[in-house]
Amino acid sequence: MANYVPTGFYELDSRLNGGLIKASCIGICGEHAAQIYPFLFSLIQNFLKAGLRGLYVCLDSSADDVKFHMKSMGINLEHYESDFSIFYLDFFTESQKVLIEQAKIGVLEYEPEETFRAIAQFLDWIKEGFLVIDSISTLTLNMDPRKAYELTRALKLLTRPFNLITLGVMYPSLLDPKVFSAVCSNADGQFIIDKETLRIGYVLGAQVNGEIFILTKDHQGRLSLKPALPREISGDMMLEVLNIFAKTNSVSVNPTLTLEVSLSSADPQDLIFTMEKLREAEVLNSRAHCSSISCPHCGSYKAYFHLKCPQCESLLFEKGEAIEHFSCGHVDFQRNFERDGELECPKCRKKLRLVGVDYRKIYSIYRCANGHMFSSPMIKFSCIKCQRAFNLEEAYLTPQHTYELTDHGRSQLHKIKSQKPLL
Repeated sequence: MANYVPTGFYELDSRLNGGLIKASCIGICGEHAAQIYPFLFSLIQNFLKAGLRGLYVCLDSSADDVKFHMKSMGINLEHYESDFSIFYLDFFTESQKVLIEQAKIGVLEYEPEETFRAIAQFLDWIKEGFLVIDSISTLTLNMDPRKAYELTRALKLLTRPFNLITLGVMYPSLLDPKVFSAVCSNADGQFIIDKETLRIGYVLGAQVNGEIFILTKDHQGRLSLKPALPREISGDMMLEVLNIFAKTNSVSVNPTLTLEVSLSSADPQDLIFTMEKLREAEVLNSRAHCSSISCPHCGSYKAYFHLKCPQCESLLFEKGEAIEHFSCGHVDFQRNFERDGELECPKCRKKLRLVGVDYRKIYSIYRCANGHMFSSPMIKFSCIKCQRAFNLEEAYLTPQHTYELTDHGRSQLHKIKSQKPLL
């Protein structure tokens, strides 16, 4: 049975079935450390609070610098260092000393074997805990794809028997795309941080690939994550909304025999559901502008529309002006009373002289194929989804809305649209 460790971010954990699975190797990607560190350090703090022990491998910054930044976020490192919950391997400072002594840039390359030997000394202590490599990019900077694959595979093999969560900091822009691809092929998950957003590139076993969160900080500097989209909305439907609002600032839903939404070929009910969820998330606002009907049995808006004779339910009839002859009560279309320029009742053969005295005009009347005449046809519907029939009195009446982007929504969608896949 899978063992999940909460990240400490409620919305993220709810998407990941409870957290990050043990054992796993997770890449945390971004353009620079200032983007990555707030999220990375928050994860570390939450792991430490949960009682996990960890090792931080410093390749890009000194251990003192890392500790300084962690303390600036309010992490009580003294407490966790005093009970030996966290250790640091400071390769950066060692490389700094060698560089000063030899004044050769080449000495800055890290030997993977040396790194693994140093990590191995701590594995028994941090078992069931976490390992941070800051950064994987530095380890693989001068490697070819095959060597990078072998290194990250070895890291994965190391992670499994000690049941660790390994977090690897990655700077994709620094690596050859083939090297980056080789590194990612061994990762169990990937988080991509870009300015104020965090995107789940993928996480094995969780159906959340591509989901985006907004990174925010409270007045105390604590990081929080908020889904950019309500969880019920699919990425494809969100793209449909983006495409619509790229063309206009206002979208109306119009009832026909089925609903349709201007500027979109998507299923109207799915699109309306999406827009309602976005309205609840304050991405859109709305105002009612008309009403439409839906099936009282299944709620579908898709229905065949039928006009029927109220007496025999015939679907075939005609419409026109009619005349009612007062004397005999005959009612028929006016054209059937016309004879040689005069009006004559086709039933009793009497001449019609004066409107309002011996006859009256009916300006709109219907007659079905079976000869029944009536003032208004019966309106019937047949649901396309459930095949059940209903009339207008039975139908559900639903208000439809015009949706517009809020200022908040315009900002959110701009952030989402600016996201680009790394591979």
